[in-house]
Amino acid sequence: MWGALPDSTLITKSTALPTIFFHGTADKTVPYDRGFYIANCDRVPELYGSACLYRQTLATGKPTILNTSPNGKHDPVEFTAKVVASNTACFFHKVMLGKAQSGGYYNAVLGCR
Repeated sequence: MWGALPDSTLITKSTALPTIFFHGTADKTVPYDRGFYIANCDRVPELYGSACLYRQTLATGKPTILNTSPNGKHDPVEFTAKVVASNTACFFHKVMLGKAQSGGYYNAVLGCR
């Protein structure tokens, strides 16, 4: 949830796991795609956020979902605990059944996609 990694190549075919992401595009704390931990501060390492990690996971063939909040900041308001829990439970239930599919979605909804 609106997190990042210091190196997107940590996600490979041998290390990737099914993953669900939640992130706002206007997050100034953690980059949505790639950038710096604190906006406009190049004294820290570049980070790779949800959009980049989603593409990297997608390339491995593992099921992955990216839930994007257009113009959402850090901890977007529409990603309530109920929305996150219902989407995450649904996704991993489908993973366990072998029926999970990848996809990118804008805005949040309760339940399965």
